[in-house]
Amino acid sequence: MEFKDILIRENIKKLIPYPIEEQTYKIKLDANESPFSIDWVQWSEVMEELRQIPLNRYPDPHAKALRKALSRHLNWPADGMILGNGSDELIQYILMVFGDHDRPVYAPHPSFSMYRIIALSMGLEFRKIFLQETFELPISQALIDELSGEPQKILFIPTPNNPTGNAFNRDHVLTLIENTNGMVCIDEAYRDFSAEDGFLDILPKFDNLVILRTLSKIGMAGLRVGILLGNQDAIEAISKVRLPYNLNSISQFLALAVINHHDQILVMIDKIKKNRSWLQNEMKNIKGIRIFPSQANFILFTCEGDADAIYHELLKEGVLIKIFPPEEPWPALMRVTVGNKNECGMFIRALKKILSNQGR
Repeated sequence: MEFKDILIRENIKKLIPYPIEEQTYKIKLDANESPFSIDWVQWSEVMEELRQIPLNRYPDPHAKALRKALSRHLNWPADGMILGNGSDELIQYILMVFGDHDRPVYAPHPSFSMYRIIALSMGLEFRKIFLQETFELPISQALIDELSGEPQKILFIPTPNNPTGNAFNRDHVLTLIENTNGMVCIDEAYRDFSAEDGFLDILPKFDNLVILRTLSKIGMAGLRVGILLGNQDAIEAISKVRLPYNLNSISQFLALAVINHHDQILVMIDKIKKNRSWLQNEMKNIKGIRIFPSQANFILFTCEGDADAIYHELLKEGVLIKIFPPEEPWPALMRVTVGNKNECGMFIRALKKILSNQGR
């Protein structure tokens, strides 16, 4: 027998890894990263303290200083949060604690693929909630009956949603929370770019609800700091599976510095929102392009013609974006991250050039 037939679990054999392709590019607009980074040179006192971190010692296992700062920033108790090595780790913890072989995992489709990948890697059943053609949640009696019935479930609701960019109707989200027999996780990774208020205000009302936040989309993707907010019972349960020392000393220290200088982050977020508006207006005026409303730091769009060819032509121009294969009822979808003004301009010029060469 071959190695894979002896040792590898059946559900792992069928998995396809999260796709991260290595491409050559001039500008990278495919991963929803912030185009702006902290100018650490101007933070001389921070850099001096950074040099003094004892890397021969394990990090604070509870990230007390960072959680205290996040508590002030989010207006949520420090003992009501767990920090993770990105939201991915926290999603895995949620599934470890609340998942079981007879408890299916639900998430909208299309949405963040790691809900599905992590669930399947753990041998859990994953079910898609297909979004309407407008990318809104399909609130039907059949769905409510399914979520409210036995057995218990785990439901992920990312809002604003990736890759569609829209924030789901608040009443629809509340309906699903109220009618789900099991655990609900609202993933607010793109909350900072949205005009909506988010759902932290209702968290005390639902023991079966947790909320995810992250520093990755606002300029700290390299630190890998995810934030899980929940009520006491949920936090205590998830704490049982959290790996010790899961957030390294450098990430804790620099994330704390960023939270303490959050005014600079707000400036960067505001620039991204303004660039998003500019990019949306420019794309609206390009014949053959259809864009979808976005409350995130990216724009989803479709293009007449061969989307795959357009994607590769953009790559030849040095512009890397994200493409999703066609799937009923949607054609091939493309997603461009909102970059800085120069990057947005380069993307627009490249897109216009490609479409002009195609006679449009």
